[in-house]
Amino acid sequence: MASILDVAKEAGVSTATVSRVLNGSYSVTEEKRQRVMEAVERVGYTVPERNRPIPNSPSRQTGDRKILLAVCSDFLPGILYSFQSTAAAMGYRAVSVHYDSPDEYQNLVDTMESLSPLLAGILLVNCADVTPRFQRLVGAYPLVQIGEPVMTQGYNRVVYNDEVQIGEDAASFFLSQGKKKIGILSVDLATHIPLFEKKRLNGYYLAMMNHGIQPDPSLVRIVDMSMEGGYEGCWKLLADHPDLEAVVGVTDVVALGASYALRLAGKTFDQVGVLAMDDNDGWDFNHCSFPYINPHHDEMGSTAVHLLHAAINGELERDYRVVIQHTLERGQRYDGAADS
Repeated sequence: MASILDVAKEAGVSTATVSRVLNGSYSVTEEKRQRVMEAVERVGYTVPERNRPIPNSPSRQTGDRKILLAVCSDFLPGILYSFQSTAAAMGYRAVSVHYDSPDEYQNLVDTMESLSPLLAGILLVNCADVTPRFQRLVGAYPLVQIGEPVMTQGYNRVVYNDEVQIGEDAASFFLSQGKKKIGILSVDLATHIPLFEKKRLNGYYLAMMNHGIQPDPSLVRIVDMSMEGGYEGCWKLLADHPDLEAVVGVTDVVALGASYALRLAGKTFDQVGVLAMDDNDGWDFNHCSFPYINPHHDEMGSTAVHLLHAAINGELERDYRVVIQHTLERGQRYDGAADS
């Protein structure tokens, strides 16, 4: 049976691009969309039901409430593109608002009040505010979460990745190549609400210990979750470890900053490997060169809409969790495959 990897290889694009095409995302050019759909036909790939657009069905809506609100600590393009396109296919209009600090609470209240006559449900994207006022506010509507479950009252309907396994797989990629001096750039949890970064760091520790290597605290750098943070953190790693063999970025923007630091330090990527745990739009430009963990954000966004629709219609009155399986994708530098 043909897989999404077969489609990507046949079309000469990444699996992320294939997923976006199949989810109807507007972020893909018409030329790439055509290539992917032709490849689907050639390899005989069967599109899963969750990726097939669902016709508008007003009878399945709850009255006139047809707006879904995504409350995001980070605007993750893959999730939002899929959230918007899947919502549109199901007869909803998707709206998003930023929220990663209690300072933004009033803005969230104002946004929800402006939408309230038509607001049908809420998607939380990596929001970890456990304060009673926040939970009362969002818990008044059918709710689905992407990331860590945070609701202390009501149902926790969650779509997420195994973040510990992501961290373990990232480090194991380089360990399997015989590399031992592997640095990791993580982020300061005190300044960032989502908790997944700590789990990814724990996965890195687990991989090192499973390979009989005692974790070295000096190979762990806590940085700002930005390109500048990755750049500065990688410079510090190189200063302390001139024999550094690889760097893992806890997010793609951090890894991208590290790649710039290595380039300016005169290091080739064969000398010091770089791997990103994520594949947002900034990392898309580097898919041909670097390995990365693909969390399949597009699948997360699409799945969340389906769960939210079921919750709105009273078909999911219980806790519910969906684990989206990540994949490790190597890029052209490592396996010679074409990419987007």
